[in-house]
Amino acid sequence: MAVQVVRRHERLHGEGHAPNDKSDGVDGFAALDKKKGFASIVLGGNTKGEISVNISGIPEAFGKKVNVDVEYVVWENKDKAVPSTTPVSSKEYDVNGGKITVPVNITNVKYGYRVYVTPIIPQEPYKGSAAAIPGKIEVENYDVGGSGKAYLDKDDENKGGEYREDAVDIVKGGTGYAIGYTQEGEWLEYTVDVAAAGEYALRANYATSSENAGIKLYVDDVAVTDNIIFPQGADWETYTAFDAGKVNLSAGKHVLKLEIVGNYVNVDYLEFCSGEKCSAGDTTITEPSGTGDSTTLVQNYRVDFGMAQTYGIFSLNGRLLGKVSATSLAEAHVKARNLVQRGSALQSRYVIRAVK
Repeated sequence: MAVQVVRRHERLHGEGHAPNDKSDGVDGFAALDKKKGFASIVLGGNTKGEISVNISGIPEAFGKKVNVDVEYVVWENKDKAVPSTTPVSSKEYDVNGGKITVPVNITNVKYGYRVYVTPIIPQEPYKGSAAAIPGKIEVENYDVGGSGKAYLDKDDENKGGEYREDAVDIVKGGTGYAIGYTQEGEWLEYTVDVAAAGEYALRANYATSSENAGIKLYVDDVAVTDNIIFPQGADWETYTAFDAGKVNLSAGKHVLKLEIVGNYVNVDYLEFCSGEKCSAGDTTITEPSGTGDSTTLVQNYRVDFGMAQTYGIFSLNGRLLGKVSATSLAEAHVKARNLVQRGSALQSRYVIRAVK
């Protein structure tokens, strides 16, 4: 990206010129962040009045329209912190040949000005089609539209390095890809199409070794669930399908928001099902019917397989303590209790789940 600063149709300083505090001109320089989707141009110098900032090399990914914010900061002396910026203007510009021209009125030679360019990309479904409900939503297929519009991620890069090239952290896992490295308050949005109004069973496929981590869902910015806290698992590679209750939805197109609760939970997919619950799977657990210590929590989970299944016994920090074979989780719990002795490190506090 190149910047040219012009006053009264005369070029004063441009790309390649070093700042000169003894000149009567204006200096400018630019920085481009493709992942976050913005360009920032900083201006200043020993002149006042109207100038034109000619910006070229705007990436095609920014589209045919951009939003331009102009703002400034004041300066008193080198020992005084600069306060927050003061907005001057905010305007949409048509991009022609990767170029725009932005007028800036410099009112004080001690002010530092910034021209902030961001793409105007409408929020739309990834791959062009709204996700159908009932159905399964792959969490990595969040809408296009960019940071602050289709998603919010607290770091600047895709730490997993998979699938998409923006700031959302995507890892290999689950049924293909999942979001990972998640932090409290991050969110993703999905354009969905609900076939009919009604109550839908909700299932989420997740992996975590964190305590008190999970998700919360919103439809059109209105919460439709409480915090859904997932049972702590062994690691971030073993995914479990969790039946998370029911959600009331109205028919038609909506925007579904998935918000992260707690830290470091990988989420593979969300599934919305007609009927009482989603069909059984061999790692499915249902939400506990009551509260209490970890032993009571395990007793209130229900899984029906009808054949022998291997269950892992895990400590509360996710460490595998042993395995048992049983035809149901209730039977597995009885066998696990026979292995646990009072006064041991477990002290009857453990978690059981189906494993391969």
